[in-house]
Amino acid sequence: MKVHFSFLEVLYLAQVICCFIYFKFTDRLGYMINEDTFYKVSSLYMQPEQDDDACFVLIGIFSFLALLISMFNKNKLTILFVYLLSTFLSFLIIKKGEIDSTILNGNYILLLIMLVIGVLTIYFLYLLIRRVFKLK
Repeated sequence: MKVHFSFLEVLYLAQVICCFIYFKFTDRLGYMINEDTFYKVSSLYMQPEQDDDACFVLIGIFSFLALLISMFNKNKLTILFVYLLSTFLSFLIIKKGEIDSTILNGNYILLLIMLVIGVLTIYFLYLLIRRVFKLK
């Protein structure tokens, strides 16, 4: 069994590391009231299944699974499509937290997570265009 390690696997690994750092070492999601008051979502009294940070736990799990599957499978486009679909659908979990307000408050690891998702989306579109037009 041959292991295929490429740019895509590096991005998956970076996403796993960023999600771990986000979950372990940051203040997590928050929201703004007015223009100068920032509150953490964890300060609200919510049930554990209503936690907004579960979104980034799922993204980390999806990234780890995509990394493992992608290393042993040559069909990168299908794996990347399923990964991006599940990642974008996991953002529906967020109820109260605001990603932009959290980044503006100084949680830059969340900005890195969003940038990696953006690069993966652009890479998916590149692979898709290359396959549709049969470019080399």
